[in-house]
Amino acid sequence: MTSRFYGIVIQDGKVLSVETGGYTVFPGGEPKEFESGCDCLIREFSEELSGTKIKIENHYRDFLSIDPKNDEPFLCKNYFVTLSSPLGKPSLEVYNVRWIDSTFLDVLKFSDSSKKTLVSLIQDGFVK
Repeated sequence: MTSRFYGIVIQDGKVLSVETGGYTVFPGGEPKEFESGCDCLIREFSEELSGTKIKIENHYRDFLSIDPKNDEPFLCKNYFVTLSSPLGKPSLEVYNVRWIDSTFLDVLKFSDSSKKTLVSLIQDGFVK
């Protein structure tokens, strides 16, 4: 089973999300061969958000999830990160960038892993 790494950026009770492939997700993705999870997160933020730099703070939570493209299971590994540069413009693969809270839960189309993560962040009091 593969693992994918996602960065959770929280500011003022909202979490940073990106829309890509028809789903609202958190920035991140799958590591390249021989790439660590942390290096993957750093690369993905830079690619998806035009050079955005991050600092990985600590591990949040993992979820078993299903890829919406091929119905394959994967392990979603979430890390709290902070921005260490201004937020860059979205890349061509990212349709939208927004700060979301609980009011978006039933409005946006989330991937399975992102919905599980957002619900957990709300329940744990990180997101309003």
